Amino acid sequence: MNNGLRRYIKCLSEWMKGLIKLKELREKAGITQQELADKLFISAQSVSKWENGQAFPRIDTFEKLCVPKGWNK
Repeated sequence: MNNGLRRYIKCLSEWMKGLIKLKELREKAGITQQELADKLFISAQSVSKWENGQAFPRIDTFEKLCVPKGWNK
C-alpha cells in the first residue's frame, strides 16, 4: 500500500471516529466556510452540514480534504 493510500485511509478512519474536527481545522487556518467551499468547488452549505454532522463529503471531495494542500489563504 502506498503512502497516499495509507494517509487517505487514516484520514477516513479518523473522520469516522470524530477525531477530525473540520471546523477546528478550518478556523485554525483562518478561513471561512465560503473560502473552503470555493477551494473545493462546492457550496458553503455543504461545508456547514459536514461540520454539523448532517452530511458527509463525496469521496472525491473527501480525498481533497485528506491530502494536505496547506490550509492557508
